[in-house]
Amino acid sequence: MRRRSPFPLWIFCLAAAMTAAAVVDLIMERLSNTGIFGPGAFTDHSNLDIVPALGAAAALSLIVVIGLVRRTLAGASYAPRWLRITARAAGDATLPRVLPAIYTLQIATLFAMESVEQVIVAGHPLGGSIWLGGPPLLSLLLHALGCVALTTILSHVLRWSAQTLLEIVAIVRELVLATLGAPASTAAVSAQRTTLRRPLEEVIERLTGRAPPYLFA
Repeated sequence: MRRRSPFPLWIFCLAAAMTAAAVVDLIMERLSNTGIFGPGAFTDHSNLDIVPALGAAAALSLIVVIGLVRRTLAGASYAPRWLRITARAAGDATLPRVLPAIYTLQIATLFAMESVEQVIVAGHPLGGSIWLGGPPLLSLLLHALGCVALTTILSHVLRWSAQTLLEIVAIVRELVLATLGAPASTAAVSAQRTTLRRPLEEVIERLTGRAPPYLFA
């Protein structure tokens, strides 16, 4: 029996972890720099590290959407298995199970990006808990809250983006067929819609649970 690779699941988890690490780190450092936490060296006064983190998170988030549209345009009637697994990872039912892993990856990402930034800015790691951007317990708590909130938001954005792009593909294709094609019989139009509807509906149903009825009416 072929073992299931955990790699597709980590695509979404890494995207969520990098997003949460970058966003919460920015908030923590902004708060620390205002002096709200009192005297102390809580930050390195630089936010350069969030740019590559957000860029990587965006790239990972787009993998499932781009692959989904590409597969549909190729005429396949189903999404590839790794896309289905990744889509399920972004589902509401799966989130509670993957949140601990995402939070662990988030803290590891934060440590890595802050350490690299410190070497670039100061020439060496600054040591201590400065990589947390604020008082340790408060920072860890805020990162935990950010993990839950941003992971949930990302999952909805990912699914909405995939569904929207697939709807656009369907609309554009029907417009092109209507503009370039000769007047077709009702049976021919119905056949074209059926050919298009099957792959799109199956993929959208896997992402959202049902296909939008107004599109293919």
